[in-house]
Amino acid sequence: MKRLLPALAIAVIYFTFIGPRISAKTAKVAEQAKKLQGGASPQATVAGLEKQKQDLFQELAALQKKSRSQKPEPARETGFIAQEGYSGKAIARLSALLQENRLRIIDEGRQDWSAAKDSIPKSVRELGESNKPRGGAAGPTLWRVRFFGTYPNVARMLDQLSRDPLAIYPVSLDMIRPEEEGEMEWTLQILI
Repeated sequence: MKRLLPALAIAVIYFTFIGPRISAKTAKVAEQAKKLQGGASPQATVAGLEKQKQDLFQELAALQKKSRSQKPEPARETGFIAQEGYSGKAIARLSALLQENRLRIIDEGRQDWSAAKDSIPKSVRELGESNKPRGGAAGPTLWRVRFFGTYPNVARMLDQLSRDPLAIYPVSLDMIRPEEEGEMEWTLQILI
């Protein structure tokens, strides 16, 4: 009898409180399943998916046609070929990078190709000679910048320069160690 009373109490609680809730939820789920099965025929679903597929193919074809008609934009400006006034932008960007990295400019200026003949690689020299200005068109510019700074700051500036959207190509970098303690003097030649 001791075991029968707790079992009977649990049965009464279950059938009074829990059972009706579970059966009501089960009936609701069964009703929703019947609606889903009877509401949409397999032919209507397949036809709808087929129409959606055709619409997507038409949209894709239109986008591909539009893509072919547009000129691709270069990820990086191409320097002296890109536009007039490019040198000014590139030099301003280089000056900003030098300042951001705490490098102090001593002097800067256009480097003559013939004067730089011994300090630049042969391939760069040939590029400069083969792209000399014709009829007012701009050719590549060799620019020289002398500045003071520490090695880590120069390395950081060169890393930023390599990832910059403007095409500024370092040609040579020379370092002069000071006789006394202090920052080193650097000479950077760039092609813009």
